[in-house]
Formats: sequence, structure tokens, C-alpha cells
Amino acid sequence: MVVISSDNDGGKRQAQTQPLLAQQNQAPPPQYTPGAAPGPSRTYWPAPGVFVQQRRESAVKRFLKAFLVALLVWFLLGALVQSITQWGFRRIRSDFVPTNPRPEDGHVVECYTHDSSRTSSLNSSLQRSYHASYEFKLPFDSETGYYLLTRGKTGVGSVQLTDDHAGDDMLVTIDVEYNDKDLFSENRICLLDHSSPKERGIGIYSPDWSGPHFPFDKLLRFTVVYNIPSKAPPTFVKSFSTYTANYGHQINLPDDTVFFESVNLRGSNAAIRASSLSSSDIKLRTSNAGIAGHFVSNGSIALDTSNGSIDADVQLTGVGSSKSPARLSLRTSNAKIVGRASLEWDASGKKSAVQGVFSVSATTSNGPINYSIAKAPVDSQLLLTARTSNSNAQVQLSPIFEGDVLLRNSNAAQPALEITGPVRDPKNKGRSYDWVRDNSKNRREWRGKVGWDVKKNDDEHRPEHWGNVEVVTSNGRCGLSVDHTLV
Repeated sequence: MVVISSDNDGGKRQAQTQPLLAQQNQAPPPQYTPGAAPGPSRTYWPAPGVFVQQRRESAVKRFLKAFLVALLVWFLLGALVQSITQWGFRRIRSDFVPTNPRPEDGHVVECYTHDSSRTSSLNSSLQRSYHASYEFKLPFDSETGYYLLTRGKTGVGSVQLTDDHAGDDMLVTIDVEYNDKDLFSENRICLLDHSSPKERGIGIYSPDWSGPHFPFDKLLRFTVVYNIPSKAPPTFVKSFSTYTANYGHQINLPDDTVFFESVNLRGSNAAIRASSLSSSDIKLRTSNAGIAGHFVSNGSIALDTSNGSIDADVQLTGVGSSKSPARLSLRTSNAKIVGRASLEWDASGKKSAVQGVFSVSATTSNGPINYSIAKAPVDSQLLLTARTSNSNAQVQLSPIFEGDVLLRNSNAAQPALEITGPVRDPKNKGRSYDWVRDNSKNRREWRGKVGWDVKKNDDEHRPEHWGNVEVVTSNGRCGLSVDHTLV
């Protein structure tokens, strides 16, 4: 504390600092306790022998309450699961898209649904639970062609050709195996026809699938059997065609019983097998599967696939015209080509110096070629090409062949030409079968000519039936052999 005072010496003012004794000796105030009333503090003790007990619910009441809560949770969970299931079911159903006949399919005569089929349950050990069947009798005559087409990704199956039907019509049976009744109810089978050319057809319209994950367990599996009436052989059929996806083909026809003017079979992801197929024009196409069988034609044969082998035993008949040779085409990829061909000449045709012209091609990749021209008419012309890659290519010919030869490979042994067996002149003129190689320093190529008395005759005196053979590969062996035992 500062005290200001005056003194008597000259009126001077002097400041002195003096402590406040009252503040030094005063104790601090008590601590403030909110809500505490002033006065002395007291301590209370409970009276001895007094107990406080809470009231409890009965066991039955507690059980009922717990049961009601559990029941409520159960109903709510069930409603949630049902809602999710129905949403998923509607989602799956919305991914199935019905298919319908298109104008190019032909005139729609009549369509049949699941109500028109005979249905039954299958053995539970099988992959499909239900079975349905249809039967159609198509009028049969030699001026009518027949065809089958399929649409929709949920349908797969096979097509079979047989001829053990005793009636006068074309009997067609369709068997369906399935798991999903709702999906099968959306399938339709329609009778179709074309007026020009005159054709009778059947269309199988299965639903398409637009969802992200394809339901393989719900596929409809069809077996379609065309039963040709068995008449005095050979039975003549104008044409037979199929336009299918995910279907295989099995031709179960004995030799020389049925002759088609034309056959055009198209499938995918399944094989084509033929015990015997005779037609002027044969076209077989599939993918990711092989083609095999015995094929007879007096016109052309084309076998086309991918990722599947070709094993073809062929009988090809030609005529003496270089403008329209008899053709054999074998084409695949990533698989082998094997087999043999027997070439014949139609002696009933116009006489010609060339006894048949034959064009043969075999093309693959990453697979070997081993094909044999086991038989050919004397003075016939052969134009043959065999090409592959990363594998071997080997061709065998009968000594009927006369013409230019080109053998070529890379990164493998030198191409080889081999003549085997006792030499016998098919014309009995005492000729010798020779070969002449062109002057070439390329070790990976053999270029020259082979034929009867080829060393004596120059190029100006080549016969009219002079042919050409090319065998080409890469990263594999390449060879041509002329086997006189094949005469």
C-alpha cells in the first residue's frame, strides 16, 4: 500500500511503503462448494438392519418378451430375404430375351410351345430333370429341300440323319432335356417353308441371354433326328441344310443309300461326323471341334473348321473340263489334317484327252498334314496345295501324277522327294518314271518336275494333263512321296 503524507521540512512530500498488517494476518476464505448450505457439515449413517430390494419381473414375462422380439426379428429377416430373392429372380428372368422368326427364315406355317409337347420327368441322376418331345411328318418328294435353323443362346444340341423310316414322309423328332420349366415355356418350335427354292424347314427359337453370367445349368438340350424314308436305294434328296450354333452333326447313313444334290451343314463348338455322305456339293462347317467321315461327291467337297482336326476319306469323281474341276478343300487351324482321297473319272461324260481335273487343297497351322492321293485316273490332272506352319507336311501320290513340284520349308531338314515301290507303267509302254530338279542353291526348297520319261521330253512336249503340286511348311519337315504300289 502506498501512503502519501506531508512533513514540516520545506513542504516536501515523501512516499513510504507500509505493509498492511490486516491482510498479512487474515486467513484465506473457505473453498466454495456449489449448492452447499452454510453451516457445519454432517455425516449420516444408515440405520443397521435396513435393506433396499428392487422388484424383479417373473420368468414367464421375461420369456414372452424375448420370444416376441425373436419372432419380430425372424419376420423382418424373412421379409428381407424374400425381397432379395424376388429381386434376383426378376433380374434373372429379365436377362432371358425371347427370339422370334425373321423374314429370311421363311414363311411361318405354325409354331408350337411347351403345351404342344409330351413332357415327363427324368431320372434325378441325370444332368437334366425334365424331358419333352415333338414329332413332325414333313411331306417328302425329290423336288423339295429341307432345312433346320436355330436361334437363341440358351439352346444347344445335335442333329442326326438316318434312313430307317418305313413311311413315305420325312419324319422329324425333337427331344428336349431341361431343368428350368419357365425357360422352356419361352421356347418355340416353328414349321417354315420357302417357295423359291421349294423348301420345308423347322426353326427352334430358344431365348437369348443378356446377363453377365451365363446360366449353363439352365440350358435347353435338343436332339433333332431327320429320318429319311427308306426307299429303293439310292433315295434322292434335293437338298439338306442346317444353320445352327452350338450344335453337332451325326450322319448315320449306309453307303449308297441316300444321295443329296447338295448338303450344307453349319454348326459350332461341336463335331461333325459322317459314316457316309454322298452329294454333288458338300459344305460342312463348324468351329472348336473336328470333322471326320467318308465323303463321296461328283462335284465339290469343302470341310472347314478351326481348333479341330480333319480326318477325311474322300471319293471324288471329276469330268474332263479344266473350267469346272472336281474340288476338295480341307481347312482348319491349330490341328492336324489326315486322310486319303480316291480320284475317279466319269466315263459316261464327253471324251477328253484329260481324264478328269482335280483341285485339292489342305491348309492348317500349328498342326501336321499327312494326306494321300491313293488313286487317280490315267491322264488325269491334279492341282494340289498343302500348307501348314510349325509342323510337318507330308503328301503321298500315285505315279499317275505328272507335273511341276515345289517343296519348301524353313528351319528344318532339306525337303525330300521320294519314289518308292516297283515301277510299273500304267499304259504298258515301257516308260520310266523320272524326276528332274531345277538348278537351285536354296537348301530349303526342292523345285522340279516328275513324270513318265520326263528326262526325255522338254517343256514344249508336256501332256495336256500336266499338273502341279506344292507342299509348304515352316519349322517342320516337308516331303513328297510317289508310291508305285498305289497304281
